[in-house]
Amino acid sequence: MIRVDLSRRRFIYAGALLLSTSLLPPISMAQIASPLVEQHLDAFLDLSRKLTGYETLNRELATRYLAAFLELFPDEAPQFESDKTLQKKILHSWYTGTVGPNEAGQVRVIAYKDAFMYRPTADGLPTPTYCFRGELWFKALPPGITKEPDFPITF
Repeated sequence: MIRVDLSRRRFIYAGALLLSTSLLPPISMAQIASPLVEQHLDAFLDLSRKLTGYETLNRELATRYLAAFLELFPDEAPQFESDKTLQKKILHSWYTGTVGPNEAGQVRVIAYKDAFMYRPTADGLPTPTYCFRGELWFKALPPGITKEPDFPITF
């Protein structure tokens, strides 16, 4: 039997070490990107700029999209510059925030509110979310409110 001498001081040190490591920020996809992703990222960003028409694209999202393409389409993804079908999938991904489905039906969700499909209406409509009180719940006044507000509501 192995005996561990765990004094109060060692216990406190171990707890402080565990607590401090749990408070570290999570590692982003860009920090753990594979060498293949890093190798193709600039070309992927250039192609994405041409396909979407947007000059400024989020580099971390591009890293995540490319990593998902390499995972779901390993045979096609390295040839994305010459593959028209894959270029349509890239454009679809930036607009919907998803990559896939592949032949196995797998899909990766990469972005929600940053998907390009919400940009045309962003000046007047917030990104839609799930409604937890049923359809058109906002037509009735909320519980506890007895009259409509007198000021315009802005986002």
